[in-house]
Amino acid sequence: MIQKVFDNNYVILDVLGQGAYSTSYRAFDQISKKVVLIKLYSKSYTKSRIDREYAILSKLKSKSIISLLGRGIVSENMYLVFEYIDGVDLGEYLKNNTLEIGEFCKIAIDLTLAIKQMHNNDIIHRDIKPSNIIIKNDIKPVLIDFGISKIITESDIAIKNRGFKGKIHFATSPFYTQTVDGGIIGTPIFMAPERFEVESDSIESDVYSLGLVFYYMFEKAFPFKTHDLAKLLDEKKNLSTIDIVTSEIDINESINKLVNGMLEPNIKTRYTISSVLTDLYKIQKMVVGKEIVSIYDTESVNVYNTNIINEKKVNSKQLSDEFNSLFTVAEKKEAVVDSREFYRTYLSREYDTLLNQAKISFGLWFSCFIAAGIIIIAILVLLVNGEYEAALGSAIAEIFILFVQRLFKIRENEYRKQIKSKIHHLEVGNYWNLVMQSIDLINDNEVKSNSLQELVEWLKKQS
Repeated sequence: MIQKVFDNNYVILDVLGQGAYSTSYRAFDQISKKVVLIKLYSKSYTKSRIDREYAILSKLKSKSIISLLGRGIVSENMYLVFEYIDGVDLGEYLKNNTLEIGEFCKIAIDLTLAIKQMHNNDIIHRDIKPSNIIIKNDIKPVLIDFGISKIITESDIAIKNRGFKGKIHFATSPFYTQTVDGGIIGTPIFMAPERFEVESDSIESDVYSLGLVFYYMFEKAFPFKTHDLAKLLDEKKNLSTIDIVTSEIDINESINKLVNGMLEPNIKTRYTISSVLTDLYKIQKMVVGKEIVSIYDTESVNVYNTNIINEKKVNSKQLSDEFNSLFTVAEKKEAVVDSREFYRTYLSREYDTLLNQAKISFGLWFSCFIAAGIIIIAILVLLVNGEYEAALGSAIAEIFILFVQRLFKIRENEYRKQIKSKIHHLEVGNYWNLVMQSIDLINDNEVKSNSLQELVEWLKKQS
């Protein structure tokens, strides 16, 4: 029988789910007037584990980690109170959505920042997987379920340093959290290979699990051919280089370098969480650059027939004033930047293509010009010789050549206008370089990530 009110405060609204050791409720906190999540543990669940989860979450404060609000006892059962998150887990979200690279970067960076904070506090999660990541309605991720998390001890470090011996055998599916010899270990399909061989834990194991989550975000599958627990470890230890293919061909190499580094079987050469964050920022910067170019290109589509660029020409001083408040936390420094460096990265191939097309159009126009001149001379000769029918045919050919020549001239002019638009992009490149450098100098990683996105969102409003 469900007790409708806990501790004369939490009014139970409904049951969210039930596990082997706990039941989750959605409840109303009559003091704060907010909806909360209550996790009620069974009596068989040891107090030490609940105390450990409480101690761990009390040390962590991040928008991407579920917030602990309190604890209590009802009918001799202990419970913890968490913030209620309105959203779905990452696995469910991916069933109905395909992530763009920009969305991946935002989710991945938020998760990595949260895990980095955990590791800085000597905390490891041990069960990072899509079902333990809630995607809120604003597409922000929140890491949940710290029930098997732990604080790293000196004995864990000693075991890690001396190597791994022995092997743990799992009894059931690789997709569910496992208990071995009374100690909760994790979810085998997401576990690092070293955790199959000894009951020890390290921050590098969390990085491996996060790498599999990143892979799953793109492929919606696992890189393993088998789900047989007996063969899974060998496949993890001998995993070949993976190849994720995204819609952004020029970013694929960076994505694959990141994920392969995280899924490195050798713990000593695996990516650190700081390396993951560094690579994610590089990828995000590439995406932001492409989005900025895309924003202006969308506006530039009409440049052939209107003066829209002139009407909405970017004013660097105006933009600088607009963004100044974003970068007050940065340790700004003066820099002399090639005004075309940033945009050349994204526009050089496009610029060269347009230039070549303009040259080809001009060449064809010039060829028509020569041909038209020759035909005019031929018409005059025919008229002098009294060959009027032949002269009429040549005149018709002349008209056709002049028409084709005009078309080539129009095409050349269009390509020149596009080139002019691209040069305009390059001219504002200096400002964007300074903005990007300012963002790079921001010490607070969360502010850095948010600033990049604010930059893009502000630009979208201007176009």
